[in-house]
Amino acid sequence: MVSVQNGTFVPIPFSQMIDPKTGKTKVRRVDVASNRFRIARDYMIRLRKSDFANADAVSKMAGVVKLSADDFRKQFEHVTAHE
Repeated sequence: MVSVQNGTFVPIPFSQMIDPKTGKTKVRRVDVASNRFRIARDYMIRLRKSDFANADAVSKMAGVVKLSADDFRKQFEHVTAHE
């Protein structure tokens, strides 16, 4: 996650966002129309439709998460549907 602290972008590891008592994260509302959100989104590493166009790239990504290419597609390709 990225936060803005005193005008500076500061990364926050996901592990620091988890409540140790509940094991859950606090819901944080975001203004998706803000410049801060747009800038943070530009710095995110996200899957895109084009990532699924190359079979070799899919195989490499699938290998990282120890899935077959088909299982990787089944699990993650849907997140690119909005593009």
